Amino acid sequence: MLITFKYTSCIENRDSVKILTYEYGNHTNEEILSFVHTGVIPAFIPRYNLSVKPIKPEQDKTFTYLRVQYANDLSPVVVDYDINNYTLNFYIKYPFINFPFGVEGYS
Repeated sequence: MLITFKYTSCIENRDSVKILTYEYGNHTNEEILSFVHTGVIPAFIPRYNLSVKPIKPEQDKTFTYLRVQYANDLSPVVVDYDINNYTLNFYIKYPFINFPFGVEGYS
């Protein structure tokens, strides 16, 4: 079985707020929603790490598809998913405002 992963980033405009999206992996037919998180990264935090493991312990810890949506008009942001440590990393260049985000993981 060959599994390929993709990285895409897109921008949507909703009422003059840019919603950016980071995607990891591909959807499959057997996947289920196994992780949901919404939060805010406080101002003046240039690097933020979030542990992303499925909510139920019996689910596979490896995500087939992971989507992060965030809004930050002020600063460039790099989002990175570390598959070895199950960690989502945010790197914010100019962390001067609160940074809302949401994560959905499927496994």
